[in-house]
Amino acid sequence: MTDDTLVFIEDDETEVEPLAADAIDHWQILVVDDDPEVHQSTGFALADVEILGAKVQLQSAYSAGEAYQYLSAHDEPAVIFLDVVMESSDAGLRLADQIRNELQLSKTRIILRTGQAGYAPELKVISEYDINDYRVKNELTQVRLITSLTAALRSYQQILRLEASHRGLEQIISSTRDLLSSEGFRQFSHGVLIQIGAFLNLTRSEGMVVVSIPNEQVVGQALELSDQTIVAATGRYEGLIARSKQEISSGLQRQLIDRVIASNEPYFGSDGTALICHGQHFSLVVYVDTRRTVSGEEQGLLRVFGQNIGLMSDNLTLIERLHQQAFFDPITLLPNRLSLEEWLDRRPEQSNRHRLLLIDIDYYNSFLETLGPEKCAKLVRLYADRLQDGLRGVSEFLAHLGDDTFAAVLSNAVDQGGVEAILNLEVQLTGLSVQLMATAVTVNLDERELSGRQLLSAAHLFMKDAKQHRRRGLTHFPVSALENGRRNIQLLRDLVEAIGNNQLVMHYQPKWDVAGQRFHGMEALVRWPHPAGHWVSPAEFVPLAETAGLSNELFQWVLNTVLREYAELLRQVPQAGPVAINISGTQLHDLSIVDRCRTCAERFGVPSTSLTFEVTESAAIAGGIDSAIELLLRLKASGVRISLDDFGTGYSSLSYLARLPVDQLKLDRSFIQKLKESSGVAIVKSIIELGASLGLEVVAEGIEEETEAQLLSEMQVHSFQGYLYARPMPMADIVELLAGAD
Repeated sequence: MTDDTLVFIEDDETEVEPLAADAIDHWQILVVDDDPEVHQSTGFALADVEILGAKVQLQSAYSAGEAYQYLSAHDEPAVIFLDVVMESSDAGLRLADQIRNELQLSKTRIILRTGQAGYAPELKVISEYDINDYRVKNELTQVRLITSLTAALRSYQQILRLEASHRGLEQIISSTRDLLSSEGFRQFSHGVLIQIGAFLNLTRSEGMVVVSIPNEQVVGQALELSDQTIVAATGRYEGLIARSKQEISSGLQRQLIDRVIASNEPYFGSDGTALICHGQHFSLVVYVDTRRTVSGEEQGLLRVFGQNIGLMSDNLTLIERLHQQAFFDPITLLPNRLSLEEWLDRRPEQSNRHRLLLIDIDYYNSFLETLGPEKCAKLVRLYADRLQDGLRGVSEFLAHLGDDTFAAVLSNAVDQGGVEAILNLEVQLTGLSVQLMATAVTVNLDERELSGRQLLSAAHLFMKDAKQHRRRGLTHFPVSALENGRRNIQLLRDLVEAIGNNQLVMHYQPKWDVAGQRFHGMEALVRWPHPAGHWVSPAEFVPLAETAGLSNELFQWVLNTVLREYAELLRQVPQAGPVAINISGTQLHDLSIVDRCRTCAERFGVPSTSLTFEVTESAAIAGGIDSAIELLLRLKASGVRISLDDFGTGYSSLSYLARLPVDQLKLDRSFIQKLKESSGVAIVKSIIELGASLGLEVVAEGIEEETEAQLLSEMQVHSFQGYLYARPMPMADIVELLAGAD
């Protein structure tokens, strides 16, 4: 909830009076949402609230189906708060269609709500289903909730009063739908003139719409309006569009418009009709050259129509603002990923002469840690400006996909060297010279079967390869590479299904304790038996999960499965030793895993001291060592141990090793294989001595021969892991192995 003061805009004296108390003693409101907390918070916000002279009475439905049954059996509610995503992603919109077209409930007002901030409904949806408002849930403070409901109830109240005039009601609803189908504010304003002309049976609609903006108000950038500008005109006034009201040649008409603005009252006279339509940020003055005084009944309906125009103009500006947020990046104001995906989906046939260019700024995380988010945002804006200048004339489309990633559509004829030249540049930031370098890949657009999202996914996979092997350059991936990308896309779909349907399995490789000459502890290894009948290597699907943003889901599945199975092992073999779980590079910078690990361990009754988390030194350093250290320190504080995996294959910097809060070093198999050479023995011996000097245990992995084990034992390695002792196996085999050993 919020401490905001509840303030309502005062109704004009000319507005329709509230219905009598004996006519409506409460407003029936139906809340349709699958989240019980939404029902609770809505009820709390509206408790004892009186709106337009009546209390609010809430009814609840927790699915679209339940709401449909309620509406079929009860009187039409005044307002429906309708969640968009429930049983399915479009359950709310399908219910809106049933409400309007099947149940024929035309009076009830619908306010769409969603928890997805980047989602904006199409104008067609707003128009067809006569949606009164659209709100994102986390934006609905108590004040905004009541304000939105008040506007909807006022509209509902007006419709009730208009039922006595069937002709007026039909025309206003029809006009509302037509106007809300407008694409843009000026088309909407032009439509207002046409609708009023039709409403008054004018043979020729001649008039103008003037926007009036109070000095203290600011209009959104998307509209680009100026005070007292003519935004629409018909007939002999068309030449005045986009000009100031002061340029109207007739002094009488100027005075009439000024009078309406000053008095906030409509004008009905023989010299024309003028309405004042109030919105939240501006008002519209609609002047129509009626050449007669309209009748009393027409005046009443025009007043209501004017009020609806004000409400609709607010909704239209909201939709334009949501469209801006949904399709444009707020930092660079360039089109975003969604815009690019839609462009690629609609790409013309001649797109086979174009390529998709994906650009990724190198070492962006280092800039973020050094400069901070605010300066980094300025850095990205400067880079975007330089890209726009450099690609002007050769790019069909330029988008900012987020943080350090950009994309463009280029002609195949563009010189690759010219593109590479603009990727790396120097920018000045508050007196500081910053050298920016980027890695880029291009992909052909002649694969018609691939959607925009699939093309981008493939390009991101190619970018990962380029970052690993060809950093700071531009690499083109041919059709054959797209075939691999297509396979990865399908594999990604299969992986999502595998995680959701428990198709993955855990195997465990025991560790051999050299001093105790027994198995003690194990490493948990995720395995994927694909439904097609083959095993997918972790070296393939784990990086794929990280690239596609599935690492959180994969890690949580591994954590739950390992701790559940390990808890059962401890009940049968209490001295089994610790279990080690691998943490990916993505997870190393997600502080939420500390609480997730603690919660999961408590759930299965596993002591934190029985857990070891293995991290690779390259993963710990690549994403920003400071954030990795903070996470590892928090994990250690909870009682778990930290093992540095594949030591010696990455940075191997003593300064990094001294800073990382680790308990154990794992000697990589690549060093074990070199033990037959004197130089290899010297390297391994130095690593073991380094670990001993830092008080760290040393585990040698990949032991396959007795001679390797003997030599490493003499060097005082603490533990062995490898095929010589045991292969990875399911937990049932681990239980049998360890129970037999005891």
